[in-house]
Amino acid sequence: MEADGTLSAFDSGCEKVLGYLYDSVQDSIRVPPPSCDVEASTKRKILSETSKVFDPLSLYLPVTVRGRLLMRELWKLKLHWDDPVPQNMCSVWKTLASDLSAMDSVSFPRRVLDTKLFLFCDAAKSAYGFTVYAVQNGKSSLVFAKAKMAPLQGRSLPTLELLSVFLAAKCFPFIKQRTLL
Repeated sequence: MEADGTLSAFDSGCEKVLGYLYDSVQDSIRVPPPSCDVEASTKRKILSETSKVFDPLSLYLPVTVRGRLLMRELWKLKLHWDDPVPQNMCSVWKTLASDLSAMDSVSFPRRVLDTKLFLFCDAAKSAYGFTVYAVQNGKSSLVFAKAKMAPLQGRSLPTLELLSVFLAAKCFPFIKQRTLL
């Protein structure tokens, strides 16, 4: 990768495609490594750092959703944009920044043919969502994931579970069409 963030396509096996790095040798995709400022200590800086990850398929959702949850907690504290973040939130940020920086070490196979799709829905008090896995020849791979923050007003866990199923049902026809082409 060049210093300006561009990718030199002719001397490497990677191409930048729709925000992901496509490895033509392994036929896999991964997110480019974001350069996170571990020392970010204000709400503005943390939001800026968590927003650097572009992941349209939400393959890295287990990490990126933690950034949204952290921002929700910072909003609850009613901090101004440039106020220092409390120490306990700074330690949460440092852990998250470390995980964000390590995301490029995880790649996902791109090719999905002659597969069965499995959809899993789940909810917690803080977020709900679903994942789609493709299973082919006994091997599974993550194809798509989507999560939403749970509403702040108290919703019951069964209601949030139902919202995750509704979200999956709404997105699945699009996923099925794009995955099985």
